[in-house]
Amino acid sequence: SRRSVLQRQIAQKRQQITILNGKIERLKSAKAQLIDVINESSHYERKIQSLDIDTTLWKGITKNKYENVKHNIGQSLGDYNQNLQSIEDSMEEEIVRLSNQLQLCYEDISSLQSSISSLSHSIKISAKEG
Repeated sequence: SRRSVLQRQIAQKRQQITILNGKIERLKSAKAQLIDVINESSHYERKIQSLDIDTTLWKGITKNKYENVKHNIGQSLGDYNQNLQSIEDSMEEEIVRLSNQLQLCYEDISSLQSSISSLSHSIKISAKEG
């Protein structure tokens, strides 16, 4: 019957909602862990940048080596942090996309329930007329 088809569609939408909620929760959890890594890595980047070693006693190669290493490590951490930030942004976009899908599922269920209600109403009217 039309009613059982609608009820099956509602059940499928509810199952889809469960799956989407699971994906969103896992992404939010992973994103929170990633943010911890980003914060820690940014902390190390700041530490490197603010590393204050008196190089006035050093000359030539030693001083240049130190400054090059400090620069390279700072640069690498900066690039690493940018990559992590990019991953976090992608995760957030996916969370938004899944949340939109979730909203559509709720709207579909509401629409399907309205269809069942109007179908029930039509059946009552037909029964009275019959």
